[in-house]
Amino acid sequence: DEQAALIVPPAYTKEATMLRFQYRTRIGRYLIPMLMVALLANTGIAIAGGRHRVHWQRYDGIIRHISARYGIDPRLVHAVIWEESDYDRWAVSSAGAQGLMQLMPETADDLGVYSPFSIRENIDGGVRYLVMQLQRFGSVRMALEAYHCGPDRVLSGHVPYVSIRYANQVIARFRYLKWRHHVQHRRSTTVLLADIERFAQ
Repeated sequence: DEQAALIVPPAYTKEATMLRFQYRTRIGRYLIPMLMVALLANTGIAIAGGRHRVHWQRYDGIIRHISARYGIDPRLVHAVIWEESDYDRWAVSSAGAQGLMQLMPETADDLGVYSPFSIRENIDGGVRYLVMQLQRFGSVRMALEAYHCGPDRVLSGHVPYVSIRYANQVIARFRYLKWRHHVQHRRSTTVLLADIERFAQ
């Protein structure tokens, strides 16, 4: 029928190739984000969580600067902050963890963080603590579990389920942020088609 002819043009002409490419591009543009939403929804993550969208740009420069200082991927730091406090600098948990990266008071003291609600101090201390766990365990998952429940419990092999779930959620957020970064920086359809034609010649 006419609809099928538009989706799968019968001839391999330039126009037919363009139609197929545009169709696949439209499918990818909507299908891939839908799959990502479904994946993250299964881990209990709300992608459009309020503060994540509002404060991403506000904190991104500081996060990138501090992450570069300690050699860690800023998207992992974003994922931890997103999970820990949803970008609420004044957040205090029922256990007493404070600030963007939810530092416990004793951990903050050990790290020399004396103003846990200071954006820069809290992120700097949290990143240093996360890097310490990464260096200790050599595994992102185990480092995240240690960040959540403490390195001693990870070393003992008795990691509580809530910390395992926490690590899974942070990793899922991290993967989503990497995917979003890739999408935002992908080349335009026009440039891709130009390259295809150039290499086909």
